[in-house]
Amino acid sequence: MRILPNISKTFAYRVKFFRVSQIIRYYGMMSNAYVRYEEGSDRFNFSFNLEYKHVNRQFNFNRSVSETINDFVSRISTNISKALDKKKKKEKGQCATSGIDSDGLVKLLRDGVPLPSDTKCGEIIREDGLQLIVCDKMYGIVFNPPWVRSLVLPDSILADFPAYPSKIELEFASRDFSWSPIGEGFFYTPTSNDIGSRLMLTCTPRTKVAADEETYREGPKTEAISPTVVEAGPGVCPFEVRHAFTSERVSEGSFRVVSYNILADTYVDSDFSRNVLYPYCPPYALAINYRKQLLLKELI
Repeated sequence: MRILPNISKTFAYRVKFFRVSQIIRYYGMMSNAYVRYEEGSDRFNFSFNLEYKHVNRQFNFNRSVSETINDFVSRISTNISKALDKKKKKEKGQCATSGIDSDGLVKLLRDGVPLPSDTKCGEIIREDGLQLIVCDKMYGIVFNPPWVRSLVLPDSILADFPAYPSKIELEFASRDFSWSPIGEGFFYTPTSNDIGSRLMLTCTPRTKVAADEETYREGPKTEAISPTVVEAGPGVCPFEVRHAFTSERVSEGSFRVVSYNILADTYVDSDFSRNVLYPYCPPYALAINYRKQLLLKELI
């Protein structure tokens, strides 16, 4: 893995680009379990990563706040049992692969003391000092950490054209600060050395502990891998020749106007448009993620 220039979003997340030759699916979530709950909702999300014997995967649950601790722990036990059964047959010394005893290897504690089994999850999920024990591994339970809900890279990435996340959705992350560039800033422009490789984007969501402090609370890192490899660009574009006439900024009190007639994606995303309206244009060049790169490079 080769690290490429990284960028930082101070208001919500820190982002890094990597060049990789293979897809990495998960990023270690350390020894924390995470509760995400929107006030007023009747359900909550619970996530943790288990690395035990031959299992290394993230478990995600969406449960009712009215569910009891006993039922919640039983569901965790059942899902882990299924994962163990799927990966490997029962081996001596491992967690039982047919219903882990919730009073044994899966426990929910508060300050080291088991919680009453009939307690409703909604009554305790906001409390400090909660702990989860799974297969002798202890997790500190974090309530509403800064969280990356969705992180996607575009399906077309060209050398010498800026690349950036095509979708990023956050939860419980502050949004009141401007971009602070590190390295290349928010955008990364792939080079010819990157052709044939994928881009990996890692994002660490964060929020300020207090408005008047420079201390941040961070959530777990999230990764996104570009669905395609970096490809060679189209070469010199007509607008690059035109840029020679506007190489300097305009004088104070003046501004330039750019007028565009950008073909909407809805008019090109059909067999009729590809075969009848624009048969002279290759399909990849009609794709909006390809055209956006050219437009972006022309404007900036």
